[in-house]
Amino acid sequence: MSVPKGRRKPSPEIDFLAEARILQMETVRHCVKLIPKRYTFYLGQRIAQSGQRVYEEAKKGNSIFPTTAQEAQMRRAHLLEAYAEAQSLNSQIEVAQELIGFPPEQMKNWCGAVYKTLTALKERIEGDKKRFKALL
Repeated sequence: MSVPKGRRKPSPEIDFLAEARILQMETVRHCVKLIPKRYTFYLGQRIAQSGQRVYEEAKKGNSIFPTTAQEAQMRRAHLLEAYAEAQSLNSQIEVAQELIGFPPEQMKNWCGAVYKTLTALKERIEGDKKRFKALL
């Protein structure tokens, strides 16, 4: 039985993955548009790769549906890696802001995407702790 379109709600189980994807897209967009060429190799590429790693680790964690304790630990490890990478990305953005000085509106969007991703990942990690309690 399907749910009518008007009554559908976003699933908190998958919300972290969507937020990580948005963060990756925002990061690439900002690196291409806002970072000058002279900083591309020292800063831009590293920031873009960091945004990509957040999404990749979140995707890896989401692809594991644990049936054993080892799988539950692997899922948790990938989600924690994504969370740690997002924290690192936030620090790299701060450094770039100090060096380059991005427009406030752009920073608000970019940092907002980082914050939403961090929040969604944290909620998923906590939710998995309760959900797979028997396995851990």
